[in-house]
Amino acid sequence: MFADAAYLTIKDDISLDLFSANYDDIISFMDVASNDKRRCICYTIFFFRWCYVDNNDERFHDFLKSNEFLFILSAMNGSSKDTDANSDIEKSELQSLNNNF
Repeated sequence: MFADAAYLTIKDDISLDLFSANYDDIISFMDVASNDKRRCICYTIFFFRWCYVDNNDERFHDFLKSNEFLFILSAMNGSSKDTDANSDIEKSELQSLNNNF
């Protein structure tokens, strides 16, 4: 239910179709949107909803362990991709948080 509500909120802000997008498309759009926190979060919500449609738990868990997801977490925390996100301490903290998923 949450995935549906979140997706309906952001669907007009993204340029991917829920039923025709693939994993590589979504990650590519996240990379392009990496300097815009709002768009990056929108694509993350889209990804979670897409995983629900695709019913692919393995892909979902792989994403939670990916560098893209770590970057999204750091961006939401206010870190920049080139400086703060690359610090060993922050990576360790984000990985620890990520492992809880």
